[in-house]
Amino acid sequence: MIEGWIQIIADTLLLFSIGVAGWLVFSFLKLPVPGILGTMVFIGTLRILEVDIPYAPGFISPIVQIILGIFIGSKITKETVKDLKSLLKPAIVIIIWTMLIVFGFGYGLHRVTELDLFTSILSSSMGGLPEMTILSMETSADITVVVIMHTVRMMATMFLFPVIFKRFMVRGRKTLVDTVVKEGGKTSADQSKSVAVPQSSDSGVRRKTPTFMEPYIRDIKRFRQKLKALFSSKEKFVYSFKIRGVSIGLAALGGYVFYNFGVPAGGMVGAMVFIAVASIYGVRIKAPSSFTFEFLLIGIAITISDNFSSETMDMLTSGELILPVVLSTVVVFGTSILVAKLLEKITDWDFPTCFLAAAPAGFTVMSTLAIKYDKNPFIVSMLHLGRIMSIKLVVPFAFMILMG
Repeated sequence: MIEGWIQIIADTLLLFSIGVAGWLVFSFLKLPVPGILGTMVFIGTLRILEVDIPYAPGFISPIVQIILGIFIGSKITKETVKDLKSLLKPAIVIIIWTMLIVFGFGYGLHRVTELDLFTSILSSSMGGLPEMTILSMETSADITVVVIMHTVRMMATMFLFPVIFKRFMVRGRKTLVDTVVKEGGKTSADQSKSVAVPQSSDSGVRRKTPTFMEPYIRDIKRFRQKLKALFSSKEKFVYSFKIRGVSIGLAALGGYVFYNFGVPAGGMVGAMVFIAVASIYGVRIKAPSSFTFEFLLIGIAITISDNFSSETMDMLTSGELILPVVLSTVVVFGTSILVAKLLEKITDWDFPTCFLAAAPAGFTVMSTLAIKYDKNPFIVSMLHLGRIMSIKLVVPFAFMILMG
């Protein structure tokens, strides 16, 4: 038994080491979401080349979901809960769009390609990949095709969202500058230029640090300072340990309950609900530090990378999936942008939030990106949950009718 645990720990360390290497390389190349994409590319490539590396241990996914649930739940307030009614219209829009894509586009994809109807519908479904994989197993659908289509859409979303986000931010700054210039004032950037800022004593050290590593070095320094302050007093250490213990305990309990009720991404949703309720009723909650967030992204990518194999690459290079993949990605992704624009008009949310809420990618990944880019993860996670629930309720019954 001890040997088994040692092997699991060794496998986990190996996977995270490969993930960290991918994260650092993608950070150096300034590619988007390096924690997820770098890990997926590095581990996925090794799997495609049939290098003997372990699959993700079973505990990684629930731990990642629970930590993510704590992050989201700790941001929920009484005001957030009161605003739940405002999610009704966006949820209806997203569910109607989802059903049109799943059955309308799914049927069209079946007609213009060689994919069977079940594979076309499941490949077009924007639910969670685990749920779609299970449905594939229970029907005659091609699991490999379903996995490839979902993975391509998810990677396209992760690559394009940072571009959309930057363009939105640049447009926002330009609008602010134009407004201030018309009023004859100065922007904060102008004011900062006119003020001499003394250089810190460690500027020489900073110059030696690679530019892409500076944000992470700052996070590490902050983390070390917090640890130093924590261990400076026994009372502080015990108090912090209790708060974190309560937070993790509540989140784990919520995740366990919701998982056993069959809720999609139950670990994350349950942890989020239990933490939010506790926080609203005055229980002190401690969210994980920002230093741990990149490791959370790596953990998510490790579990996603289990879907890569040499069979995946063989099918992609054979040319059989070029038309279905291109059609699915263009239509689903393109319509998701139109839906995001519609959400922007009927709500007071900014476009990046609307895009994340409508994005045709994974529930967990989009909620994580919302946190990373300082958008509202509660809105994003609730709308994705509504979409997945609608797919889980409707698609199986539709398959029962189709299968006679």
